[in-house]
Amino acid sequence: MSTEITTLSQLGELLASLPDGTTSDILAEDLEAGNFDSVHFESTGGTLDVHYTGPVREGYVSPFEHDRS
Repeated sequence: MSTEITTLSQLGELLASLPDGTTSDILAEDLEAGNFDSVHFESTGGTLDVHYTGPVREGYVSPFEHDRS
C-alpha cells in the first residue's frame, strides 16, 4: 500500500496510528520532523510506503547534518 502526505499534522496522525513494533528505513528523528521524501514501514499487519511532500519541522537539524569539525 502507498500513500502521500503533505503536512506535518497528517504525518503526526499517521505515525500515531501505526501499530507497536512497526519498523521503518528512516531515522526516527528525521521521520518525526518530516525530513524525508519517502519511507517504507513494515509491521505484522503488512507494509506501507509513504511519500512526504510537506515541510520539515522548523529549526530541525538532522544528526547527519551537524558540523563535525
